Amino acid sequence: MKSLVIRADAGPHIGGGHIMRCLTVALEMFSIGWEASLIASSDSLLSIKAFIPHFIKVITIPSDRLFDPEFIKLVVPIGCDLLLIDGYNFSSEYSKSLRNWAKKIAVIDDLANRFYEADILLDQSFNRNADSYLSKTPEQCKVLVGSDYALLRSEFSELRLSGLNLSNKYKSPLKVLVSMGAADITNITKDIIEGIIKSDFDFEITLVTSDLVYQNLSKLYKSYDSINFLTGVKNMGQRLKDTDIAIGAAGGSIWERSCLAIPALVYIIADNQKQNAFEIYNNGLGMVHNWPENNSSDIVSRHINDFVSNKKELINYSIKSGQICDGFGVKRFCSYLDPVVSKNGELITLRRVDANDKKIIYKWQCETNIRRYSRNIKEPSKQDHNRWFKKKLLSHKSIMEIILCNGQAAGIIRLDPIKNNCFEISILISQGFQSRGIGRGGLKIIRRYLPSVKIYAEIHPENKSSINLFKSSGYKEKLGRFLSQPVI
Repeated sequence: MKSLVIRADAGPHIGGGHIMRCLTVALEMFSIGWEASLIASSDSLLSIKAFIPHFIKVITIPSDRLFDPEFIKLVVPIGCDLLLIDGYNFSSEYSKSLRNWAKKIAVIDDLANRFYEADILLDQSFNRNADSYLSKTPEQCKVLVGSDYALLRSEFSELRLSGLNLSNKYKSPLKVLVSMGAADITNITKDIIEGIIKSDFDFEITLVTSDLVYQNLSKLYKSYDSINFLTGVKNMGQRLKDTDIAIGAAGGSIWERSCLAIPALVYIIADNQKQNAFEIYNNGLGMVHNWPENNSSDIVSRHINDFVSNKKELINYSIKSGQICDGFGVKRFCSYLDPVVSKNGELITLRRVDANDKKIIYKWQCETNIRRYSRNIKEPSKQDHNRWFKKKLLSHKSIMEIILCNGQAAGIIRLDPIKNNCFEISILISQGFQSRGIGRGGLKIIRRYLPSVKIYAEIHPENKSSINLFKSSGYKEKLGRFLSQPVI
């Protein structure tokens, strides 16, 4: 069994955000056969202990050895297959000293402000340019950037596929969910709740927080017993889907809200949130404000009135935010951490289809050997293709990925819902990339996207190569179709 060691920490500050996104990676790696250990300080673990899965071995690091790599070698002397580092205080020298101890090193960051000694670097910031890391990573490092790699639990992608309500549902009383993170040490949450109560609108308020913050808000709870206080929430996706609007910080939770198309009033409460906040504002994904230092509850009340009063703008926020994150980022990231290779040893990965892929997909669709076995053997017109492409690109229920072979676009794979938790799969490998095991690699990765559903393939009876591909990938023929049963 391959081993993952997570070294995540907020340094001397209390906070579990770095660990939480690493736990999402650990869950995915565990589902494909890895074991995991977590090394963190007791302070960083304080607010997130309830969220640590049972299969993860937790090792607490003393405060005087937080950034001493020798401690890791001491507690895990055999080394590991993959070391995952997440925290702003880890230097490149720290990673370098563990090179011979770990077979591969991956780093999660969102600052791009120092050199990173890594084989893989992930920055999930929206619209982040990979060039930001060009001079800050080794030449061989694979840099993955943008919200297509947002690290969300499978709960979010599953809820998204079940359907998003983008219509005008904003009727009084509005359901508002407030969540400012697990370690609200400046008591911002109290001012937000009081600001909501002072506003001109009727709300049903749900506050999601940690036990630590809840204890600090006990007086508020007694004053406003109509507020639904929730701690230790493990189904945040469902909580969000059942709400109308959200109020939160510009941290990692923006991807949760975006995946489910929830319009949000966003506050910048830390310097590392400024990049995300700028992109949210610049792209019309939500209303953004710096946290006010004085008269906070009164100012928040005005912000809420401005945010809620324009229902048309709320719908626009919902539609735009729902397009930037589909919830499969952790699947894409893990395809690099646990790589699938072709017959020739080439790296097979998937990435989300974007608007720039329209031309190359049309070119593939028109290749002679592709059309021969298609449902419609007639070559599509550009106009028909453009209409189809736009519809699929905007769909929240379909999955459409480009298959990459050593970073080159080699084909496309798509999952479309049928009914009763079933999906139909289609795959196209361009002529220049066929017979190299690339299709099989793509099928293996896409199966990880939706492990709990049935997947069907309709294959022309004369398309022997495609039949062999699906059979070799574990699909069984049934009533003229090929079926892959749920793997979990």
